[in-house]
Amino acid sequence: MESLKEFSTYTKRYITKKDTYAIMANAKALGIDDKLIAENAGTAIADIIKLKFKRSRILFICGNGSKGAMGLAAARHCLGYPSALSIAFMNSVAVVSNEAADLNYKLLKDIEGAEIIDSTNIGVLRSMIRKSDVIVDAILGAGMHGRLTQEIAAAIKEINSSNKIVISIDVPTGIDADTGLPNTAHIDADTTLCVYKVKKGLQKCPPAGNIGVIDIGFPPTVELLSGPGDVILATEPRSIDANKYTHGTALVIGAGSDFKGASVLASFSANSALSALRGGSGYVTILLPRESEVLVNRPDLIVKPMKRDRLSKEDLDTIKSIRHNTLIIGSGLPKDVRMYQIIAEVIKRESQRGNTVVADATAVKAMNYYKGALGPRVILTPHEGEFKDLTGVDVRKMSFRQRIYEAIDFARNHRCTLVLKGHDTIITNGELLKINRAETPALSTMGTGDVLCGLIASYAGVHDNPFESAVAAVHVHSMIGDTLYRDKGLHATAEDVIERIPDIMKKYDLLI
Repeated sequence: MESLKEFSTYTKRYITKKDTYAIMANAKALGIDDKLIAENAGTAIADIIKLKFKRSRILFICGNGSKGAMGLAAARHCLGYPSALSIAFMNSVAVVSNEAADLNYKLLKDIEGAEIIDSTNIGVLRSMIRKSDVIVDAILGAGMHGRLTQEIAAAIKEINSSNKIVISIDVPTGIDADTGLPNTAHIDADTTLCVYKVKKGLQKCPPAGNIGVIDIGFPPTVELLSGPGDVILATEPRSIDANKYTHGTALVIGAGSDFKGASVLASFSANSALSALRGGSGYVTILLPRESEVLVNRPDLIVKPMKRDRLSKEDLDTIKSIRHNTLIIGSGLPKDVRMYQIIAEVIKRESQRGNTVVADATAVKAMNYYKGALGPRVILTPHEGEFKDLTGVDVRKMSFRQRIYEAIDFARNHRCTLVLKGHDTIITNGELLKINRAETPALSTMGTGDVLCGLIASYAGVHDNPFESAVAAVHVHSMIGDTLYRDKGLHATAEDVIERIPDIMKKYDLLI
């Protein structure tokens, strides 16, 4: 694959807490673990301190999470450089919650030592603050949740009343990284050194002071290549009180019976529906011609009849009456001007209702004539041949770099999410970009595209971001293909893909 560095502009400028966790998960998948992240961040922070505060007395106040690990690593890199260095470790070492923090604490304790601060000895911290010139806040970062503990609130009070220079790592302790709102107490920093990227809540946040960004050695691929973090990002929590209507309802528009092989076409619709169910949708309906209803012989699928032997304008009211917040349309539908017009009308109406539409096959062809139906709630899933029909551009003859730009331009111009399928699938909404690398050709068989549509619908039914939903679905689909290749080689079917969905997705259920 060609270098992706130039496409870094198609990543998020400001990131949320959930974005942060997703990026870190993708970094780990690439082999960059918490210890390396802490080491890189610590080195960068120490370099700034050495440059700006050469003869200052530095106090590092560290928590027991990832931010604390970075502070401890920075302190280690500052050993012997300032005229004096001291370390305060908030709370007992017994509750260190981060392996990187534990490692860096152990590396320091026998060299420099660290005062353990709790609610009984805040006076020790007060004395350390009084003897310092610069305080590095490494207590709590983006992962902060709940009310601050008594000792941390007391520490914040001492820091703010000291009139010392305060440098916060990533986010000032006590400030919500998403909203910029304070907790029961918060640090007023002179400078905040954001790790990797600026957090969303700090865009207009006076307590953050001057904002800088430290480079922790992440390659562009942590954001540009899809990974497990993208699945985490699009996975929404399910309440214990959830029912079939509260976690995604999908409608699949089935093929017309004027096609030969109606049973096969009906099975394509069933593939999408079963995939959506396996993906987590609670209620899925298929709209099929009357003659095709009996061909979907599954008790867990609801089948509704069309008015005629193919989709028509008479079905528009039926579609509206069926409960759903995502719609899958296109597979097996006849390719003629009359059908394109109906598809465009369906997509427009769905978008107006705020529903997400996953458009495949014939629906992609229809958009060649009715691009005005495209919009932010539409996810278009063409392969490279269908993309040529759609745009007149044969990306198969282009470099990968050129294909990416063609996809970005199309999605931006038509304000939709584009999933340009291939060995390296391109997902973009014109502003953001993801590349999914398939390791094998195991999914190059009929019906697997319908399964992908169902997975996209299952994510979009609960996660109100079409782009992120598409990325998560494509990555899960690809991971299933890779596992099937190990088991079945090049002999997997769409049914195999559907059956393997829980094996991949259940890993993420535990994280929500």
